[in-house]
This record gives sequence, structure tokens and C-alpha cells, in this order.
Amino acid sequence: MRATLLGLGHELAEQLSELGKAPVTDQTTEETDERTWFDRRSAIRIAPTVFHSESKLSGYEGVADAKLVRATVETAIAHREVSIRNVYWQVLEDATASRQATELSQG
Repeated sequence: MRATLLGLGHELAEQLSELGKAPVTDQTTEETDERTWFDRRSAIRIAPTVFHSESKLSGYEGVADAKLVRATVETAIAHREVSIRNVYWQVLEDATASRQATELSQG
């Protein structure tokens, strides 16, 4: 994902102007991430994710378009990496709680 997004950002930035100020990233990002998992006792199978992200940028008058594209892509990657780590952390917490509940109910 990282390499693909960086590549796309680089390709787009090459087509845009470098003239202008460097951006100070000020964006609002809304994300939803759905992950289904199955506990097989010896392994946890995690189904493909459903992910949606929307970013809104504001206040970039006079900023170089190419620099803005690069900064936006880097910020999007950083947000996604945190989101993925959080989802997997939650899956592991949920699986642990589920296993503990099963063990308690069995006795």
C-alpha cells in the first residue's frame, strides 16, 4: 500500500507546479474500517477489510500543488498505518476476550 500510494503521489506531483509555499498540513480525515475475524483456536483468520477514508483540505492558498500532493499522500499513509495497527490490536483484544469467556463457560 505504501509503495503504491507513494508512486501515485509522485506521478501526480511530477505533473504539477513546484512554485509556491510549502504546505502545513491541516486536514480532517474520517475513516471507517470493518474487519471480520474467525477464531480457529490454532489461528485467527481475518477476512479482507472494508475501508473508506475521506480527507478535507483547507487553507492552502499560495501553496505549491506538487508539495501539497506529496504532503497529503504522506499524511494519508501515516493515518492508514495507525488505523491498521489499531484494527489488528482490537481484533487481538476481542479474540483474547472471546477465548477467556469460552474457557470460563466451559469450566
